[in-house]
Amino acid sequence: MNRPVSTGCFYFKEKSLILFFMNKEDQARLEELEDDLTPRQIRLCQEYMIDFNGQDAAIRAGYAENDAKVVASFTFAKPHVKAYLKELQSHTAKVLQISREKVLSTLSAMAFFDPANFYDENGNLKPIKELDKETAKALTSFEVSEDSENIEGSDLKLISSRTAKIRLCDRRAALDMISKILGYYAPIKIASTDPKGNAIKPASIYIMPPGTENLEIREGE
Repeated sequence: MNRPVSTGCFYFKEKSLILFFMNKEDQARLEELEDDLTPRQIRLCQEYMIDFNGQDAAIRAGYAENDAKVVASFTFAKPHVKAYLKELQSHTAKVLQISREKVLSTLSAMAFFDPANFYDENGNLKPIKELDKETAKALTSFEVSEDSENIEGSDLKLISSRTAKIRLCDRRAALDMISKILGYYAPIKIASTDPKGNAIKPASIYIMPPGTENLEIREGE
């Protein structure tokens, strides 16, 4: 079968092609799955690995822009396509050494960080190298700006002020992702019957983690 790209190729957001060298067992498994797909479907799956956007992936795979969203939804619903995508994602996670526990650990650091850990005993921001690893995970950007004045008769400059700024991660978004991974938003269906023994429509109960009573639950999630 002619494949659009060689086995083991993955695309990412930067659109650079990265080759992950599979062992023979993984390669055989992927090729076996590819035998059930068309070249266009393989290309669509590999394009999907760039940004996990089905519509954009379909357009990059050569489908008409007006049909891309429908094509992606229809294609990704096919069992053999799902299996192929799962294998791609599994291999990526293996190579990058990503696990569910590692993801949850990072999200936990982002959700439960203590802002006080960014400051020293004098109330000044600590240099990045002085932050402990768990605290640093909550940091998304660090910026230092300086104002200086020229020293008359010299090429030297005198720094008159220095400003440090940090941007922290979205704590609520991290909590939301943790809750989804742990299944806190999944409804529990309780089947019951009326006094005559006739089945009635099951009730759906959402169990919320402590402290998130006001989080919005969107239908379908």
